[in-house]
Amino acid sequence: MIKEDKKENIYIIEVLINKYEKYYLADYDFSLSKNKRDAVIFIKENNAYKLASIIETKYKEALGKVRAENIEDVIY
Repeated sequence: MIKEDKKENIYIIEVLINKYEKYYLADYDFSLSKNKRDAVIFIKENNAYKLASIIETKYKEALGKVRAENIEDVIY
């Protein structure tokens, strides 16, 4: 029997400001970064959605989007 290499998704928050400028949530003080590697990593999707909704009140013209990512794509 061959063991499958199951890859787990993690979640990050992508923030669009003025519809075109893409940033990522970098810390729990709601700092933003243009580098995906700086993004806060969430294991549970619901936790990411909670913070994504708060971002929309912190930044004018911002849209917080939760993205499922493969851990290797974010870290490496």
